[in-house]
Amino acid sequence: MATEHAVCRIDNTASGRCFSFPAYAGVPAAQLVVSSYYRHDDEADMAIDTRQVQAVVMLPGPQRYEYFIKRVAETRTVWSLYRNGWALAKKEDGTMVFPLWPDSDFAKICADYEWTGYAPQAFSLDELVGELLPQLEQDGIVTGVFYTPGARDVMPSAALLLRDLDDELKSQRNP
Repeated sequence: MATEHAVCRIDNTASGRCFSFPAYAGVPAAQLVVSSYYRHDDEADMAIDTRQVQAVVMLPGPQRYEYFIKRVAETRTVWSLYRNGWALAKKEDGTMVFPLWPDSDFAKICADYEWTGYAPQAFSLDELVGELLPQLEQDGIVTGVFYTPGARDVMPSAALLLRDLDDELKSQRNP
């Protein structure tokens, strides 16, 4: 899978952040306004240690996906990479992929190896579920959940990712 350095941008609109995807490889231009930047106030409490990062990165894709679902539901934060636009990848068939990680440490690993100069950027679970995933689904851009160096990722449809996150949130409310 090729890594694309997409020309995505942030708009300075009154409504806040804007995810913008280019018309590229047959994918129509998409634009999604997101309400605000999200930053967890207790970030230190949510940190994971280096050994845990290394162990999780080595898990097979389905187990990393399960970790992603549980961790994002727990922290209510999701991460991607940004540098004058959001990092995107392209599958061999030309389908655009928007990468997502459960923590900044995992995103940084890929920034260091595959998206040099990009930095982890957080947004809330509510933004992901309520705005970004429906827009990605509409525009035919798939999610790349938990990329690792070597592109060992899982690419669920936005609808499947929405369903799995919703199921996890429900199970957390009703243990």
